[in-house]
Amino acid sequence: MSERERPADEPAPESALVGARVMDESGALIGRALGVLRDERTDALAFVSVRDGMLYGRRHLVPLAAAEIGYERIDVPYRRARVMGSPSFEAGRRILPEEEAAVCAHYGLASPTPWLE
Repeated sequence: MSERERPADEPAPESALVGARVMDESGALIGRALGVLRDERTDALAFVSVRDGMLYGRRHLVPLAAAEIGYERIDVPYRRARVMGSPSFEAGRRILPEEEAAVCAHYGLASPTPWLE
């Protein structure tokens, strides 16, 4: 099914989110989605990762709580500066529970999936 044939209320598949434009609350581009992480407890989509530079930049996690997710675009309710000021991580390694807690605290969330608690 092509994007044009997809019903408007059908959520985007996880694989379609990689490479999507991550936009801040004002509509400014934060960056491209490098990956999507799931909450290990609930298996719900929890974070999108973005890089703060073109090459070799630091990777930041942005909670998907309250985000509007669609094909090729993820609108998050945070300013770009807040995202770039969040804890950063190396690619290819598991995020530890204390690191996840630090990211949630940075964004003022008790958990990455508050709607499930």
